[in-house]
Amino acid sequence: MLWLLVISYLFSYLSRRFSDGECQKDVDYIGEIDMSLIIKRPVILKTIVTEEFKEQLTKNLSNTIKQIDIRIDQMNFREKKIIANDRQQIRQETALMREKLRQEKIRQEQIRDELQRKLDEIPSLEVGSEFISGTYDAPVKIEVGDNIMEKLSQAEIIIKDGVIINIIQ
Repeated sequence: MLWLLVISYLFSYLSRRFSDGECQKDVDYIGEIDMSLIIKRPVILKTIVTEEFKEQLTKNLSNTIKQIDIRIDQMNFREKKIIANDRQQIRQETALMREKLRQEKIRQEQIRDELQRKLDEIPSLEVGSEFISGTYDAPVKIEVGDNIMEKLSQAEIIIKDGVIINIIQ
């Protein structure tokens, strides 16, 4: 009877302690508590280069660069408008708004330049080579006794023409 109270108390404590959803608790048929933890690890998304991929990437990057150029033009227009209305507003507020616009414009220009660099590299991509499309965080379950280096090592998802062809853990 005492062991039932101890198990009940322990389970209650663990339920309160790990109620944020990050830890899973399971009680097996003999009353032992098995704890695991869900953590995030990086997953690299790689795409096998095909002519279709190169065309789609060129189109996407070109559209994104155009959108950024439109945003920069809008910021330039707002900046000119702020300068024109400067006489009507307090100069300190105007200076602050202009500085925010300037910083955002610099950030957008850096993004545009990076995208343009990638766009310029597309013709040199060889068909059949791997292109890193991005890195994402994915959940992984770890348990007592797991090899942490294996669990936290980067996984890869290999894609060709929009279809997953391999997953490397």
